[in-house]
Formats: sequence, structure tokens, C-alpha cells
Amino acid sequence: MPIIATAPVTAPTRQKWLERLFNAYQEDDPPTIESLGHHWGTLCASPMIASRWADDLLPSVRGAMADRRRGVHAFTKSGTPCLSALFSAGRFDELTQVLALDPKPFWHDQQWKAKVLAVRGDVEGAIRAIEAMRGPYAPDAALSALAEQMLHDAGRSDEAYARYAVVANSAHTHIATFRAIAPSATR
Repeated sequence: MPIIATAPVTAPTRQKWLERLFNAYQEDDPPTIESLGHHWGTLCASPMIASRWADDLLPSVRGAMADRRRGVHAFTKSGTPCLSALFSAGRFDELTQVLALDPKPFWHDQQWKAKVLAVRGDVEGAIRAIEAMRGPYAPDAALSALAEQMLHDAGRSDEAYARYAVVANSAHTHIATFRAIAPSATR
């Protein structure tokens, strides 16, 4: 993903790459590249390209949300890439509005709300949003990693370590957990 996101290519070449990746993402069953959706906006490499992708994906996402509000089980593989593209395009109000359409949101979609709060400078609100997502269907490690990163980004590394580092970096052994938390200490 970082190689594609930072490759110095023309916009038409990037668009062709994104189309091929999106087709592979849509056909990925069983899912092996599903994490690409979370990074879609980064893969777009510019707010303008991300915004175009968001525009293309929004009708499908809004349609699925309308079905969910009517009580129909609906899902679209366009959801996560769309949210990522909206975020990378800086369309935060629209992203928040799309999230509000879902009557039973999943934690992995709602994390974008926390990211928007953090980008807007409301780190405390972002942390509260993350804590509100905790439950039996939301992985503590992923939520803790998100909160930890937000605190680091806000210059609050001591708090990030104290509150979230162990859960966010938990591994199979204590030494592996230590190495995940303090990688520079093991080099």
C-alpha cells in the first residue's frame, strides 16, 4: 500500500491502478485484501482523486443505508473505501452525515467519526467516541491502537502509553508485547 500511495505517476495511471485494485477488492472472496478499503483515500494520493472516488461510491453507500433504515440487511463493499476517500478528500461534514445514516453502525465504520474529531482538534471527543464503540463485537486491540495513535499525534505520548499501549500491542508472549511497544529498545 505505501508503495502504490507514494508512486510518482500521472493521474490517469493512478486512476487505472485504482480501478484494477477496486475490481480486485470487490471480487476478493474470501477476503484477503480487505484492508485496502481502509486505506483507499491514501491510495488515491490526492484529495482531488479521493473526492472523485467518493462521489462515485456514495450512491451505493447511501442506497445500502436506506435499505438498512427500512430493516433490510444491506451491505456494500464500497462502504469502507467511500468513507476513507471522503476522509482523505477532507469532506468531514459529509462523512459524518453518511455515518449518521446507518441505524446499526459497525465499529470499523464509526472509527472514521473519531478520526474526524481528532483531525479537527477534538482529541478528547475522539477518545470518548472510541470508548463508546467498545463492546463484544469491537476488538479492544484495534480500538486501543487507534486511541493510542491519536494521543501520540496530539503529542500526548505518555498518556498514550499509560492508557493504551499494552492492549494495543498485546502479543502472544510478554517479550513480544514489549518489542511491539518499544521497538527501538530491542535493536
